[in-house]
Amino acid sequence: MRIILEILSGSRAGLKKDFGDKTHITIGREHAPGLKSNDLDFHHSGDVAASRLHCEIVRTSSGYILRDCTSKNKTYLNNVSVF
Repeated sequence: MRIILEILSGSRAGLKKDFGDKTHITIGREHAPGLKSNDLDFHHSGDVAASRLHCEIVRTSSGYILRDCTSKNKTYLNNVSVF
């Protein structure tokens, strides 16, 4: 199963990124602790709505989990805040 992420609003609206079959994806505006960089990095975009480590997508045996990483502006999926 592959992940294709489309950004709907903000400075990178319209961007589509194909992550293929990665099992762990981090999204944020700065380097994530213990990682070289976020898989989707907003550092140079000027988008301050994204936290340093905003959220992550993790593949499990039953599908995918979207987790908010205690971001200041929350993470939403289909207009519902996730935790």
